Amino acid sequence: MSRCQRFLIAVCVWGIAMTTAVGQDNPTKKPTPGIDRKKLEKEFAEKLSGVALVGRFSITTSEKEPPAKPDRYVIDKVTKLPKDYWMFHYRKSPDFVLPIALKVVWAGDTPMITMSDVNIPTMGTFSARIMFHGNLYAGTWQHGKVGGHMWGKLEKLPKKSEKNNDATDKQ
Repeated sequence: MSRCQRFLIAVCVWGIAMTTAVGQDNPTKKPTPGIDRKKLEKEFAEKLSGVALVGRFSITTSEKEPPAKPDRYVIDKVTKLPKDYWMFHYRKSPDFVLPIALKVVWAGDTPMITMSDVNIPTMGTFSARIMFHGNLYAGTWQHGKVGGHMWGKLEKLPKKSEKNNDATDKQ
């Protein structure tokens, strides 16, 4: 058997193995054993409610890549909608909360926001893939011809009642 034939056989075997592996993640099949989706969804909603995503973003689509810049997104609340959609209540300013319905898909026990040409009022059209693991997030983003990476950590915000209690205590 020639070297070329061995290579072609190896590629075919690899292709069959990959097809089988990809088929195992098919969402129409039963969930992975040991993963309680309802529990994971509850934890995801709790983890992303009342948090700030604090990190950095880079622009990788320009000819000369500038240094990463600070980034911060405040999420007041996240709730599950039908199918794979979730409502993110994004606080754009102290007086302006923008509800945004986003698709969240799961890779096993890891949630990932997936946006493809989503128009966000007052901000523009975005595509992104952002995954969450523990208290960290990382992903890619695209806004027109500009895009890059984003990464950081989740920081729990003080509860409003705690702020009110602090204000009351100081009076």
